[in-house]
Amino acid sequence: MRTSASCSAAHAYLRKCAWGSSADVGFAEIVRSRCEKDFIQILSATQKIIYADKSSLCADEFANQDGTLALSEQSTCFADIAFQFATNLTEASRPLPRASFDCVKAKSPLEITICVHPDLGRQDLLMARAYFPFFKAIKGSDRKTLLDNQRAWNERIPTACRLSGVPASPAVVSCLIQKYKARTSVLDACGNGLDIACITNDDTSRQP
Repeated sequence: MRTSASCSAAHAYLRKCAWGSSADVGFAEIVRSRCEKDFIQILSATQKIIYADKSSLCADEFANQDGTLALSEQSTCFADIAFQFATNLTEASRPLPRASFDCVKAKSPLEITICVHPDLGRQDLLMARAYFPFFKAIKGSDRKTLLDNQRAWNERIPTACRLSGVPASPAVVSCLIQKYKARTSVLDACGNGLDIACITNDDTSRQP
């Protein structure tokens, strides 16, 4: 990785040789450093903010997960962002979306509230990043169970946080942020073991 002729080659070695352990932290840092040489000096001020924002989302995604696999995934995520900037700066420089869905189409009070509050929108992104790998990894009736469970959770959250309309009060927004954080933790924990029974016992949508 250190002697690779290009960022792409170094990144390919990382993807091929990653162990899924804490050893990957050092490997990923080599790749990130190698790839940053190709773009870090030419970033505009706006691009620097976007790069930092996307990297910090990697940090947030795995911050509350335990174990060496989480360390591996977090560090690899950092390397992936650097690889994307090095190989397609125009595409990589697109800002993070405000939410996991298209805010132009937001209609419900919950969707609108997510889109107008950046901290809540970020939690929605993080929850989606925990949900989709879990969803893709399971099959058949388990997949339907997870889908139905997530839909039901989304439907209960406005009531749980007393969201009745927009604009939402600071207390309501704070409640929603905490609920989303709690749900993401549950999805992470259940998803790591592909434990569908675990998700059906989630009570994070209950009223405070």
